Amino acid sequence: MTATVSTVQNSRPERLTEAAEHAAQSAARVDRQVVALRTSLSQLGAGWRGDAYGAASAATERRIAEHEKMAGTLHRMESVLAGGGSQLTTTRTNVVTLLEQLKSQGWQVADDGTVSIRPGSTLEQFAKLNPANAIRLQALAADASVRMKTMLAEFDTQDRVLAKAIQAASSDVSGPSDVGGPGDDDGDPAKRKWTDEDLFPHDPTAADVQQDQIGDCYLDSTLGAVANANPQKIKDRIKYDDGTGNFDVTLWDGHEWKHITVTQDDINTNIDKHGASRLDNGDPDAPLWPAVMESAYAKLKAPGANMNDALDTIGKGGQTKDALEAVTGNRGDTLVPADAWRTGEHIDSRIAEALANHQPVTLSTSSDAGPLVHNHAYIVESISGTGNNATVTLRNPWESNPNGGGPLITIPMSVLMGSGTPRWGDHPVDGINIGNM
Repeated sequence: MTATVSTVQNSRPERLTEAAEHAAQSAARVDRQVVALRTSLSQLGAGWRGDAYGAASAATERRIAEHEKMAGTLHRMESVLAGGGSQLTTTRTNVVTLLEQLKSQGWQVADDGTVSIRPGSTLEQFAKLNPANAIRLQALAADASVRMKTMLAEFDTQDRVLAKAIQAASSDVSGPSDVGGPGDDDGDPAKRKWTDEDLFPHDPTAADVQQDQIGDCYLDSTLGAVANANPQKIKDRIKYDDGTGNFDVTLWDGHEWKHITVTQDDINTNIDKHGASRLDNGDPDAPLWPAVMESAYAKLKAPGANMNDALDTIGKGGQTKDALEAVTGNRGDTLVPADAWRTGEHIDSRIAEALANHQPVTLSTSSDAGPLVHNHAYIVESISGTGNNATVTLRNPWESNPNGGGPLITIPMSVLMGSGTPRWGDHPVDGINIGNM
């Protein structure tokens, strides 16, 4: 169902957060039951052996396995509900805030998000003074309509992604069995051994990355941009140890290259939390490298934390230049379109030159991003034309866009550049980061 102003207003996404808390409490109870069962089994084995003990032990082990499966499902549900509830709550707040602002200024907002002048308002009187005023207000109404409809589309996308995630988390108490793919595990991803053969079915590209439930677009877009610019750079970062089953990832910590161990459990946790790979999106043959790189970055930024908490840490947001530094060893150059009037920077030329030289380019939006998702990071795929006649093609790491289209969206350079001085005017782009490799 397409989100409308009224459906968003009437939604109560905070109830998802409450449900996540209930799931956490239930999971804790089941965890305690598992501990109690294991304690009972241990005590039983200490004082009694024989055929009867074997039968009792087998029955208890089956109960333990069932409880552990249930606990795993509840933990996954907690993570999915908490993340989805937080996203939807934020988007709803943004929609309601914008709606109230527009109404207070004299606009009316249709249920589909279309903004127009409210009859009898001071805006209508202002528009009637002269044609220039009317044209200016029409432009403002069009811009506000785009902003509102973009937010509604975001809410709709988040709702659909959450629905799929809930279904995946609860479809089988044994976990997302379609994630792992073939192997000697009978379809159970928790038993699958990930190897170097899973890393790169083909040369890495940005299309291998798909951001789902973790709020680290800054990292995912950077990984995609680096993969597009120089696939070998991604390959060189990851080594596999067949003896231990671990992956060794080399990342720059700001002072030196650091070796970070990513275990089989780390990878499974990443997939369970719907991380950067496509393995949790029904594609069992998808490349593993995004999950390994994301897990390593989480460990770099949250040393000592378990993988679940580490992913939550990097999911709170960040900067593309920090992610770029970790992967390539340099922070790149950041171009600010709002400053171009002062610096004389030809941003279109810089982007074209960087892409031609196989340099990674990412774009970060502001809180007023116009046709783009606000406070989000994109991969710059290509540019054509020059000056304000140029158009830039961006890849959304969600692998979709709020308008229902695919992962790519083409925007005029004039829109990305915005207008006015840094403090005044329209500036949809916070910065464009160009890496040096």
